[in-house]
Amino acid sequence: MEDSWEVVMPSQKERDSWEFLSDSTKEHQEEHHEEEFLLLSGSCPRRRLTDQEEGVWDKAELQRLVFAPPESTGYVRQRFWDKDRQKLSFTSEKQEALWFGVEIPDSPETAKKKLKILIRKGVTDEYRAPVWLAITGVDSNSLKKNSYIEKLWYIFDKRVPKCVSRVPTFGVETLDFDDHHFSSSGKEACKRLLCVLSTDHMLFTYAPMLIELIMLFLHFLSEEKTYHVIEYLLSEREKYIPVTMEGYYTILETCDQFIQSYCPKEWLQMQARDFNCHHLFPWFQRFFVSFLPTQVVLRILDSYLNEGIEIFYHVILAIIKITTPKILKINPNSAEDWLNSLEQLTHQMIDEDTLMKVAFDFHFKESRTKKLVEISTEKVQQTQIKEPPMKIFYRPKTEEDSLFFKEDFWISLYDYLPENVCIKDPKRVYQSNNSGWSFRNFVSVASKYDNTVFVSKTSRGNVVGVFNPNTWEETETFENSKDCILFTIDGKKECFYSIHKNVDQVFRLDSKSFQFGPEPALRITEDWEAMSEDSETFESPALHGTGESCFEIIEFELW
Repeated sequence: MEDSWEVVMPSQKERDSWEFLSDSTKEHQEEHHEEEFLLLSGSCPRRRLTDQEEGVWDKAELQRLVFAPPESTGYVRQRFWDKDRQKLSFTSEKQEALWFGVEIPDSPETAKKKLKILIRKGVTDEYRAPVWLAITGVDSNSLKKNSYIEKLWYIFDKRVPKCVSRVPTFGVETLDFDDHHFSSSGKEACKRLLCVLSTDHMLFTYAPMLIELIMLFLHFLSEEKTYHVIEYLLSEREKYIPVTMEGYYTILETCDQFIQSYCPKEWLQMQARDFNCHHLFPWFQRFFVSFLPTQVVLRILDSYLNEGIEIFYHVILAIIKITTPKILKINPNSAEDWLNSLEQLTHQMIDEDTLMKVAFDFHFKESRTKKLVEISTEKVQQTQIKEPPMKIFYRPKTEEDSLFFKEDFWISLYDYLPENVCIKDPKRVYQSNNSGWSFRNFVSVASKYDNTVFVSKTSRGNVVGVFNPNTWEETETFENSKDCILFTIDGKKECFYSIHKNVDQVFRLDSKSFQFGPEPALRITEDWEAMSEDSETFESPALHGTGESCFEIIEFELW
């Protein structure tokens, strides 16, 4: 592959004339997870796989996809389309009339002020994308200055996979695409965006709302423009997106403060059942997705982009005002009953005009809002919210390929390694075919390093390896370690085993062998004969996978 390449920005005419991706390209996107990767065995060096073999994007093809508008990418299977692919419109005739002939100002500040009333009354489908771009200041100049595709190319070391196997999730356990009805290519677009954003903002510990915003934007914006809109929101995160657990609890507490101040009667009824806005935590994590109808979520999103987090306080007040009389007729006895009744009602809340009218009937003075936010912030800080552990997302890059596994394996392994190791790229320092089979020579080279990965191929064809945080020095007794990791690769199956007990009996090296675990979990002799037994130390089975404890090493590497 070439070492460098030039990003060619499409003209507006080209952007407007995108065709749907070819059927063969779509079929390949849907089936890329079935692709096989070529691994050469024996003493022959592994050739670098072609892009087609390894499921890597061609530069020009990726560029076309990233710049293409959403209707041309096939990212979305349903949601805004019916079974006959006729577009479903959430635009009323009244909204069409209001927006007819409206000119969008170039300046973001002018656009926010001039369009504020119109946005509150609902943006038409036709105007949604240009309005979003105008009020966030995403124009052709910003796209050229900070190219999303250049970042992709750097992060993935010029080999952007068609199927991204490991992605940062900003605090949530799994990515939930169901409510957005993305195709496999849409899911991959979301994952690419998360990888780039995580690299840009490595210190953000908790931002699940970010994921839902990405998915919502991809319905109306290209992948590239979605990135720039999100970057704008994060640059103004105090106004738009909390990036800590404490930030989310502060929003919830502020909602409670607003209800006490503006809906005191409803607040008393809620308190009698021990219900408050902290029960609505998932609503804010997911930007109301799956808790309100889609057209209502989009209506909230329009005003949110223009006015920021304050829109949440308007919407929650309106929801409480509208639903409380209906909930009281059911006579809930507990917070759980109240929440169940509330969610049943909000799922049916399809009259977006009524909801937003009630929401904006509440008028906030800036000084009052500032005071309520300060009270909430102080109250939350006193509770000492425990932030989730910061996971460093770093996509390791190697100058050369391993003989035994594809590049994505490093991402899997990095999930188990200490964080101080996960900001470094692996570098091969020993290879049996080139550096020789001398055990003494191997130990001499290995002793210069700690935090190493030993990888070997067995006579059966599977891969056995270990991450060793210890230095390779001879010892009379076992060394302790809590970070040692054993792993095996058998075809597409990867297994990892960490320390569970006997932390003081993990690693031992003498002149004739090295060993992990007293059982041993893995022992390799100077003749490169190996032994592996069921291990209590790692809670691992015999690593060879054949039921036999002894096996032969036919190749190995040290990284």
